[in-house]
Amino acid sequence: MTIREMKITDAPQINNLAKQLGYKMNESSISVQIYAISNHPDHRIFVSTEDKTITGFIHGCKMMRLTSPTFWEICGLVVSKEHRRKGIGKKLVQHLEYAVDPNSHIRVRCNVKRRSAHLFYEDLDYTEKKEQKVFEK
Repeated sequence: MTIREMKITDAPQINNLAKQLGYKMNESSISVQIYAISNHPDHRIFVSTEDKTITGFIHGCKMMRLTSPTFWEICGLVVSKEHRRKGIGKKLVQHLEYAVDPNSHIRVRCNVKRRSAHLFYEDLDYTEKKEQKVFEK
């Protein structure tokens, strides 16, 4: 397994992976997002591959809040159904942790329904800080 920066040509495989978790994008929209994120200094996106197949991806972004120190957030982590429970997610998280500012904290938000994701992050020494609701207009 190797981990590398995501490229626009990865869009078809990234779109298929995202669909596995219920994200409703299309290949064209994913390409636009990859381009924008790849060219933004406060975002990092990586893929894990076996041969030429993308087995997972991670997206991290630098977050700034007026009332708290700057931190990095895991904005997306997906491992293909066929490759789960093989340590790929852990390696992607560790790669992101290494790639960003080592003095920065890293946060992640998980849907309350995704109990297996909660356990995954707890196993990586992440601590639950709070529960919250998301409102949108």
